[in-house]
Amino acid sequence: MIEVSLNFLVVFAILWILMFVLNKVFFGPLWKIRERRRAVRDGDRDAARKALETYDRTIERLEQSLKAARLESEALRENLGAEALREKARLLDELNAEYRRNVDKA
Repeated sequence: MIEVSLNFLVVFAILWILMFVLNKVFFGPLWKIRERRRAVRDGDRDAARKALETYDRTIERLEQSLKAARLESEALRENLGAEALREKARLLDELNAEYRRNVDKA
């Protein structure tokens, strides 16, 4: 049969006291630090996800604005091109009329 000596009981008591002290002094603060880090990490992850969503919405809005600006500039360019052609035709008509007057004079 197993004999339980006084040394075994003393070592067992010392181990329990050591575990209690280590939990209070070392492991308790360590777990608190880990929990705080986890909370910060989760908060940072949520903030990064929200920032990415905001970024995606901003990019989409900018692309729509850019598309609208391109359409507007294309229409403006066509209008200016048509106006320039009309002005060119008018100037050519004036030049042609002046040329004919000079030819008639001559």
